[in-house]
Amino acid sequence: MDYIDSVFDKDGPVARVMPGYETRDEQVSMAMAVGKAILNSDTLIVEAGTGVGKSFSYLVPVARFALETEGVAIISTNTINLQEQIIHKDIPFLEKALALDFKALLVKGRHNYLCLRRLNRSNLKQKDLFADEYEMRQFAMIMTWSYNTIDGSLYDMEGEPDSKVWDMVSVDSESCLGKKCPYYKQCFFQKAREKIREARILVVNHHLFFSNLAMQEEQKKLLPECDVLVFDEAHSIENVATEHMGTSVTNSGIRYLMDLLFNLKKQKGFLLTLGDQEPMEW
Repeated sequence: MDYIDSVFDKDGPVARVMPGYETRDEQVSMAMAVGKAILNSDTLIVEAGTGVGKSFSYLVPVARFALETEGVAIISTNTINLQEQIIHKDIPFLEKALALDFKALLVKGRHNYLCLRRLNRSNLKQKDLFADEYEMRQFAMIMTWSYNTIDGSLYDMEGEPDSKVWDMVSVDSESCLGKKCPYYKQCFFQKAREKIREARILVVNHHLFFSNLAMQEEQKKLLPECDVLVFDEAHSIENVATEHMGTSVTNSGIRYLMDLLFNLKKQKGFLLTLGDQEPMEW
């Protein structure tokens, strides 16, 4: 635990790169408790007040463990804002202060990625799939973007596309062909999985964590087994866990799926793409 003390010391590495830094006893105490829990493979529950600097308190011992042991740590949050803070602000700051590469990665769910196979299938059948000019324009926008995107994720797109159109072209666990897919080598999602395998600290949201936990087929899981798990904003995990570990059916959800299959009013939908063609995986 001397390491943790030295990091947060008034003359330590954090102080050297943070003007006006003052040691906070609560922050050091929490970091010590987290470090001890990791060392002993214990469960720890911490309630930290505003201004404690709790993300630093768990990041320092978590990073030390992950880098020394080549283990995997998952940090799960409820809000995008906190994820962004951890991955773009807190971790870069600590990497600079400690002169370390945390090998950290922000993990996005598979639905955030474009599926090239579904995109090209949709392009061939767009007149039957899309209900109106608006949806056609949305699809054209996605098609154009697909030629220039860096990682094929929604994070790389200016603005958010129509959800129904994106549902037609995004990665879906049920229809993913894996290595059998003709686009496997170019697949944005598979490239993301490679990065996940190389990372030591994975920053995710609660929805992704519990949807991954609920998935039955091991080969389709996105997240690896982890050695350390941190739930930040843990007050929200009960509702999120219930949502993903349970089953719910709503009228609006059923109507949405039926509309994707066939919109009676507009005479458009997925069923029209089948016809007398060979069975197609979507």
